[in-house]
Amino acid sequence: MLRCELGQLRMKRLDKVSFADAKIQERYDFQKLILQSPNAFFEEIGEPNLLVIGSEVRPNDVVADRADIVALDAEDGSLVVVELKRGRDKYQLLQALHYAAMLAEWSPEDVIRHYAKCKDMDQENLEEASEDLREQEVELDDINRSQRCILVAEDYEPDVLITANWLAEEFSVRVTCVRARAVRDQHLGEKQGDIVYLELQRIVPAPAIHEFFGGRARKPGRRSGGGVSAAEQKRKDANRRFWTELREALLRAGHSWAENRTPSGDHWFPFSVGRGGIHVTASFAQGGRLRAEVIMETGDRETNKQMFDDLQTKSDRIQSLVTGDLSWERLDERKSSRVAVYRECDRDRLELDAEYRQEAIDWLIKRMCELREVAQKHLV
Repeated sequence: MLRCELGQLRMKRLDKVSFADAKIQERYDFQKLILQSPNAFFEEIGEPNLLVIGSEVRPNDVVADRADIVALDAEDGSLVVVELKRGRDKYQLLQALHYAAMLAEWSPEDVIRHYAKCKDMDQENLEEASEDLREQEVELDDINRSQRCILVAEDYEPDVLITANWLAEEFSVRVTCVRARAVRDQHLGEKQGDIVYLELQRIVPAPAIHEFFGGRARKPGRRSGGGVSAAEQKRKDANRRFWTELREALLRAGHSWAENRTPSGDHWFPFSVGRGGIHVTASFAQGGRLRAEVIMETGDRETNKQMFDDLQTKSDRIQSLVTGDLSWERLDERKSSRVAVYRECDRDRLELDAEYRQEAIDWLIKRMCELREVAQKHLV
């Protein structure tokens, strides 16, 4: 990591120090830092949708071992084991996989109960915790359909990285390895106090990992493994079919901005409006609803919130441009913000009833075009 002194147009290298020298302890300081600032940590490693549901979690009553941190992915409902190590430990991956295997036995109610405990909510009546998760767009029926692991360590043995990559390629077992390095600014002297910088780098998955260790790249995995359940794959296929029909309808209506978009199996389908980090998106929302939205999701949280606040000062004027009641969602717990409009949507009927599906597509096209005009006038 380099320190840039712009006034003098020069750079100085900062010192990397061990966690031990920085007085960062595995189960105390490091874990506590993450738990006190989970959004900052997860966003930095590219996991902005993770919600902590517990620390020092016993995944099964028959074992005494505890997972450092367990999180819930709000996007797909998967449970995530976050295993922390100082230095390097060749058994870290095996330990995380043990925890993930035991967590696979948890019911959605078990997960919600741990979330309630983590948030100091009622653990007997889970309605408050369930509603809190719904507000964060967690599909309760999707909770714990799959599991994955995130390893965080100062460094890794080569065999750990190779094994993690092999599991992902051959068996669709999702493992992420993050290298964490402590950095001090020695140029500050005593002014530095107890400030330590943390450099976080995702090194698995990485396309060039086999080249790094002198091997040749392997072909993608041949086995489907346990990464995606049959029910989840069915939903993804249905999403892709619907987004394909939406894109085709947009193009028939002359909206060339849909031309370069490729439908995926995700529950959302975004379109650029001409400025990075701002999209008009169609999505399936919590509670059996269809949503059209303009979403502000640049890399900077403060920029997103400022854009949203500025836009909301013109709410009456903007409402007059959009058919249907707008929902102003600042989403203070997230980096992004959005303005959206909703309608009820029966997913089964959407798949089977062509007339109902066309009504939904027509509804989306009208609102997306209106929101796109809003975004281009006020955000671009």
